[in-house]
Amino acid sequence: MSQTIYPLATTTDWIKIKEVSLSTNTYPLSVTGLNLTADLAYFVIAYIGNSDATYSQYLILYFNGDTTYSNYKCRHISADSTTISTSLDTYGPQFGPIAPNKFSTFFLFLSMREGKVVADILPYSYITGATSPPRTNIETIYHTSATNLTSLQFYLGSLGSDGATYINLLAGSKALVFKPRLG
Repeated sequence: MSQTIYPLATTTDWIKIKEVSLSTNTYPLSVTGLNLTADLAYFVIAYIGNSDATYSQYLILYFNGDTTYSNYKCRHISADSTTISTSLDTYGPQFGPIAPNKFSTFFLFLSMREGKVVADILPYSYITGATSPPRTNIETIYHTSATNLTSLQFYLGSLGSDGATYINLLAGSKALVFKPRLG
């Protein structure tokens, strides 16, 4: 019986294909010229700064410029030293938060699963208050109908089914995109 090994299991390294950064406070941070169908997967390092001096802001990830909230689903696991919570198919394409006037680094793995574009946000932690224990989150965002990924857009702000409010990312925010070296 013949066995097929998933090509990523045999790759030994990743090639940087994109590096995009902001020189001024603005939004969005956009990465274009992608082709997930051809490249099979992407590993993204996103270093994002929150320009809001007062409030933490969520990072919002859009695929292919599609900003329609209902086209995205999120699966979320969150834990601290006393509580574990989960949610399925909620939230839309947002994660974080990022503290006021601070930068945070996020690691994302993007692939196609069951014909959908999927972003796995690798575990990250944040502190919700001076006396609160750190919370660790794992999230998966997927698009309900995209069959390829050609671009990514990173925004900051609040997002809901009634619309979005965006704020500027800090200058120096950047995204690095890697694809697997195959063969």
